[in-house]
Amino acid sequence: MVIFIDVLPLREICVSIKFMKSISVARLILILSFSGVSLTSQASIPSQKAPDQWLTQDGVVRGGSADNFMSLYDVRKSASAKLKTERLILDWGDAIGQVAKQGGYYQVEYQAKQKRVIVSLGLTLNSKVEGQVLSQRLSKGLYIKFAKLEFDPTNQTESLVLELKRSVKVRVQSYDQAPARLVVDLVE
Repeated sequence: MVIFIDVLPLREICVSIKFMKSISVARLILILSFSGVSLTSQASIPSQKAPDQWLTQDGVVRGGSADNFMSLYDVRKSASAKLKTERLILDWGDAIGQVAKQGGYYQVEYQAKQKRVIVSLGLTLNSKVEGQVLSQRLSKGLYIKFAKLEFDPTNQTESLVLELKRSVKVRVQSYDQAPARLVVDLVE
């Protein structure tokens, strides 16, 4: 259980910490409730998987949460000519580069006429995968012609730009459990 205190000036917090040792938890809750502070209890239930979202023409899928700074922990690719599918798995990392338990904010944009997919990861300050390594790992796939990783310092966003060989359908799936990941399928 997490207790959120909506409004409590810094001076009152410092005073509260000084006399916290001398009062019980019940009295502290009573004092806070009469001081106009809102106490909210919130249980966090991680969602295993968000519903699949499809892009078949120009469009954008957005999701995730912009609560914390993130990193790009890893990117993997697999392909199946039989299933006519190429899958990208982007693993989220936390601000210090460790595997994240919850994913961050993302936007997947499909530009059908330009045969391009742009995966933007908001508040993502760094990547454990170097751009050149990522480009080699993802380029020349079943549907991916070229891939590059770009960083926009103004928006604090890492963007994975995928130039495609032909038009495809794009399926986006988000998993919010450790390790948190974003899955992008390119399907013919």
